[in-house]
Amino acid sequence: MAKNGVLKLFIDESGDPGVFSPHSPIYSIGFVALEPGVKIEEHERRFRERISRLDGGEYFVHVGNLIRNEKPYKGVSPANRRRLFWNLFFFAMQSPIRISAVHCRKEGINPRNLPSSLNVRLGKELRLWAIEHLNYLKSFEKVQIYYDYGQSLVDPLVTGVLLGLGIDAEFVKCSQEDTVLLQVADMVCELELMKFKYSEGSFTHSEQEFFGLRGKLKKDFIAPLKKKAF
Repeated sequence: MAKNGVLKLFIDESGDPGVFSPHSPIYSIGFVALEPGVKIEEHERRFRERISRLDGGEYFVHVGNLIRNEKPYKGVSPANRRRLFWNLFFFAMQSPIRISAVHCRKEGINPRNLPSSLNVRLGKELRLWAIEHLNYLKSFEKVQIYYDYGQSLVDPLVTGVLLGLGIDAEFVKCSQEDTVLLQVADMVCELELMKFKYSEGSFTHSEQEFFGLRGKLKKDFIAPLKKKAF
């Protein structure tokens, strides 16, 4: 059967490779798939045009910093920070892209054996994710993975899992300033974290302030995003 060209997969991570904490209970990876021949330039142009009118819109949209009111959005009003987020979410929903996410829990990992234990847990979850999506991933000649190399454990784990399952994969260094799709990948893994915290009832004050009631997060963001899944 003929294969469908090169799939571009934009990824980002949320969380840190440190010990479990209420602020960082999981480690998640977000995936944004751009299939061969799909055009997003006009969607991206309109997105950049919309956020350029907002305070803070001269920066790329970094969702974690928006939620926590951190640099470069320190001093930007809560309303404008939410508008920046909504514009990125709207771009994701309107663009012909597909998304996915995977996470592993950090609770129970022995701090003295942290790096290797986290690698093992995340590797298992990535392999389960790849097996679940194997037919989709193998329908393409190659998978090009765009990543900013923010954390060193991500690219060898992702590459190892995909190559081990017979998927021709290569990494391409990219930055969030270069493409909105990496910003969407950042949003996807942050929403994966929010979804986990929703299920655990462990929202922080800043998360509650940003999203409002927990039910609103599920209704407005988590449920709609499922329609974009691959």
